[in-house]
Amino acid sequence: MRSKAIGLALGTGFAVGMAFNNAALGAERQVTDLTKLTCRQVLMMYGEEQRFVAIFFHGFVSGRKNETMFDGPQLAETTDKIRAECIDKPDTRLLSVFEKYRK
Repeated sequence: MRSKAIGLALGTGFAVGMAFNNAALGAERQVTDLTKLTCRQVLMMYGEEQRFVAIFFHGFVSGRKNETMFDGPQLAETTDKIRAECIDKPDTRLLSVFEKYRK
């Protein structure tokens, strides 16, 4: 239950951050399908937005795996591997890359 709360909190934080960011920029409302988001799309985002996406996806995967604890240095290492694969294969779906490295 706690991991779901963590995932929800991270996801909510991401969504709220994106909503404020888009509102501040006068952007239209954007709905993102997590199953279709590609590495290329994330790599073209600005640094802070990329970090929000990484945090959200780590929380999403952790919630799906019912994980209630995490190892910060291990997640950082995993994030580096995910980023490297995204650079090598930009048309890959981001969720599949996260699932591969977050076994």
